[in-house]
Amino acid sequence: FFADENEWAMLFERLVKEGVVDARAVRLRTRGGQTPWSLLNARTLMLDDRPTGVLTLADLTEQKRVEERLRRLAARDELTDTLSRGRFFEVVREELSRAARYSRPVALAMLDLDHFKSVNDRFGHRAGDDVLRAIAGLMTRGLRTQDQIGRYGGEEFAVMLPETPLDCARDVLERTRQAIADLRLDFGGHKIGITVSVGVVSTLKGESIEAALARADKALYRAKGAGRNRVVAE
Repeated sequence: FFADENEWAMLFERLVKEGVVDARAVRLRTRGGQTPWSLLNARTLMLDDRPTGVLTLADLTEQKRVEERLRRLAARDELTDTLSRGRFFEVVREELSRAARYSRPVALAMLDLDHFKSVNDRFGHRAGDDVLRAIAGLMTRGLRTQDQIGRYGGEEFAVMLPETPLDCARDVLERTRQAIADLRLDFGGHKIGITVSVGVVSTLKGESIEAALARADKALYRAKGAGRNRVVAE
């Protein structure tokens, strides 16, 4: 009834050799084909002068479900369902390492909602949350599957575009910026539009993620200074 027969063979060998297996999380296989998690403890003992093995199994399904939820919460921003800041940094570091190894381009962008405070002031923080969710959803649908989006903080997002030269990254983000500018959200009969300013850079060989994002942030503030609702590439 083990999902992995090789795992059972190893556990049995250990049980015979050491006489004990403690607190081992294993996947079983039910008659219906499901593979629930269980906590296994096993002992060998003598019963009527015969060596006997005793296994106890405790259902871990709910615990594993909670662990998976906690892992997801750590990896995703709960409001926007984009990557959390910490997970975004992990993903980008992995990609930068791969890109450096194969000399492939990677673009990083910082995106900030324009005049976001006015939305909260006029319609309340719940409306602000709705705006953030709407923008994040639009970016997720509009960017390519290989691109990664993380909520950097507040109304600011970071975007990684792997295998993408700077000019192509600018084109991708320009389409995203335009789609956001075309969006209209209804709050109590008031239709409002949202714009974003974007700064994008091509990472340099050996450059840290912090340094690359700092350059993208400078480009973002150039976009803000030039009138907002635009993409600046450096």
